[in-house]
Amino acid sequence: MHFFDTRATEGVSLAIMQLSHGGRQSPNFLGGRSLCSPPLAPSAIALGAGKSSDMLSSLVEAVLFQKPHAMSLGEIDDVVNSFVRGAKLATLAGFDGAQLHAAHGYLLAQFMSPKTNHRTDEYSSTSMDGLKLLHRIVVRIREVVPPEFILGIKLNASDYVDGASESTSKHSPAMPAEKEDQEARALGHIRSLASWQAIDFIEVSGGDYENPEFMSQTALSKSPRQAFFAGFSSRALQVLDSFPDGSAPRILLTGGLRTPSHLQTALTSHHADLLGVGRGSVTTPDLPDILRRWEQDNGDTIDKTYTPFGPETPDLFDAYPAPEWHGMWLCYGV
Repeated sequence: MHFFDTRATEGVSLAIMQLSHGGRQSPNFLGGRSLCSPPLAPSAIALGAGKSSDMLSSLVEAVLFQKPHAMSLGEIDDVVNSFVRGAKLATLAGFDGAQLHAAHGYLLAQFMSPKTNHRTDEYSSTSMDGLKLLHRIVVRIREVVPPEFILGIKLNASDYVDGASESTSKHSPAMPAEKEDQEARALGHIRSLASWQAIDFIEVSGGDYENPEFMSQTALSKSPRQAFFAGFSSRALQVLDSFPDGSAPRILLTGGLRTPSHLQTALTSHHADLLGVGRGSVTTPDLPDILRRWEQDNGDTIDKTYTPFGPETPDLFDAYPAPEWHGMWLCYGV
């Protein structure tokens, strides 16, 4: 974990490979799986089962996804070996680390969630609070990679706290008490991950294929999503404050951070240790330099106090298609 901090403070760019398994969200025709071969999952629960889906979700699920096959213990062993092999290949290829994707309803997230894991064996959602498979993978990876190899986990915040359960939907939101229980479970997972002393960073993300709207342009541009992730990640940091200095993983916040002021607020308000920018970094490869210049020009005027995420300028992102984002950053004085 010291390697991660040292490289970051030296301003060296790190290359982290993301390792994932789609589980029941593995679509037909992709990944080498035959049309009649069902995807793997902890339990045989189809995407959208027991949920009042909207038209878009129902269409996606019917066309792309089959009812999954409940994994045998041997198949679980194969998945563990595949993740370990992926980490070894990342090392051989010169990557600085790997991130295990346990978010967005992927396989590792499916094992962690009671809504998708109805197993009664050692890999049930109650065994190690659903973390047994992830723990096995982490331990095995640490056995075969160099000590300085960075290992991160991508967690799914909204699956815990957004009321996304089998008995709820956007038409019937989760009750406050239920949300508190779900968030407590999520924070318990973060505490457990930190106690393993094997994880360097935890990315806070959210959403799954049962709610594909979360990937839409409109959803990404709204301030409540930014505040949602920031609020959860800040509480995760509070949980990790109880660990000795330097021993807890860093919290990486990803989702909806799309203006310099939002990025600055997330850091100065102690919402996260690290920030993730997806589409903005793709469409604007020189984004770090742009942000650096913005901070140099506005450093004396930046509010260092706690400021909740405020509403964006209405036309800030909605008025520009993705290919024009680069020019848009400059137009707004970044």
